[in-house]
Amino acid sequence: MERKIILLVEDNADDEELTLRALRKNTFIDDVVVARDGTEALDHLFGAEHLPDLVILDLKLPKVDGIEVLRNLRAHERGKLLPVVVLTSSDATVTAPTAISASRSISWSSPPRSARWRSTG
Repeated sequence: MERKIILLVEDNADDEELTLRALRKNTFIDDVVVARDGTEALDHLFGAEHLPDLVILDLKLPKVDGIEVLRNLRAHERGKLLPVVVLTSSDATVTAPTAISASRSISWSSPPRSARWRSTG
């Protein structure tokens, strides 16, 4: 069976650990690569031989914000169909439409303890 890889883009250590714990508990992962800012995320997405199977993307990131990471990803053929879950502690009614303007995504208000889901699919 082929390994499934998730790219988690999160700069907050507590949110990173909470997300990793939830993924492990539900056995959704074989391997998780963590990028702690937008530049690391873009380096991984465009520098790796293979794309991850899923990106979990925080919007509030240092260096390059999550909206810009998503725009860059969707601007390239290789990233147009890559599934992305957007995490944000911002008001989802304001940031989600911006984040999903280029593609179908899911927005998840973080922290997950008070999650509100919004699907555009």
